[in-house]
Amino acid sequence: MSDLKLSMKLEPIYTIPTIENIIVLRGGNGPEINKVIYANIPETKILRDICRFFKGINLGRKFKTKIVISYYLIPHGIIGYFVSRAIGAKCCISIIGDLLYHLDTPFLGKLYLKILKSSDFITVTGIKSKRILIDKDVDENKIFIMPNVINTDEYKCEGSRKEYDISFIGRLTYVKRLDIFFKVISEVSKEIPGLKVAMIGDGEDIEKCISLVKDLFLNDNVEFLGFRKDITQLINKTKVLLLTSESEGMPSAIIEAMACGVPVVSSDVGDIGDIVVDGKNGFLVEKFDDVSSYRDRIIKILSDKKVYKKMSEESLKVRNIHSVDNASRIWKEIFSKVD
Repeated sequence: MSDLKLSMKLEPIYTIPTIENIIVLRGGNGPEINKVIYANIPETKILRDICRFFKGINLGRKFKTKIVISYYLIPHGIIGYFVSRAIGAKCCISIIGDLLYHLDTPFLGKLYLKILKSSDFITVTGIKSKRILIDKDVDENKIFIMPNVINTDEYKCEGSRKEYDISFIGRLTYVKRLDIFFKVISEVSKEIPGLKVAMIGDGEDIEKCISLVKDLFLNDNVEFLGFRKDITQLINKTKVLLLTSESEGMPSAIIEAMACGVPVVSSDVGDIGDIVVDGKNGFLVEKFDDVSSYRDRIIKILSDKKVYKKMSEESLKVRNIHSVDNASRIWKEIFSKVD
């Protein structure tokens, strides 16, 4: 988790007056935050997870920790669960990402579900994830929908000149199905000459993406910007955010884009439907690989100024939902149940 994302996850917690200390186990120190104490662990994956377990127990006992919070089910949720049981604390597993991807895993899926059923609290990113857990007989009373928090002072509509028609923000990895993404771009470019696309991010599939762009003759349309820190400025230079993922939870990029008034066209996966209301503040595509549906919706937004203006205005309303205050309210409810 990046320093910025870590800060956003912790802010709704450390702003609660009754919280004394937050012990964070991660590889290296993070941003200086009130009440936060960092416990460094090795960078090597296997050593990191083993160290996180034993260090978690030691520090949990030392600081008389009352609740262990783990972000992501695998591996942190599993580790956090056993740490909490070892020190006699409550356990909260905050699920980020596609829940079914883990629960449908052969053999291990049943173990993951058993741990979720045995945990004290679970936070999810939307109603769809909550329903999945309830359908699998997880106690509804311990499931909380936790909004992804954004810095509304940083992510805001700046009225910048639009340089890109479409942008992608995230890791260049298989689950994002960028093969579908570029097929969509190829189809849209046939209808909108001079289409400009920004690829913001890096990842293991960068070379495959570059090769695919070349094969589809999109070199003049697509610009690879790599990992960037000026995300807010780039979002404000974008007309539409496009996501063609096969699997997601609730991507922060979608919330950040909408907070800047940028409409989203996305596959209807994970909890994205909680925030993108089809035809109102963006468009949802039922099948992640339905190229023609993406194309038609993008063209409608880009070619109709009235539609774009309305969706842009509606997108800005996300700022009222994904605030620090809303997340703090939910954490307070969880903490009120901790002895």
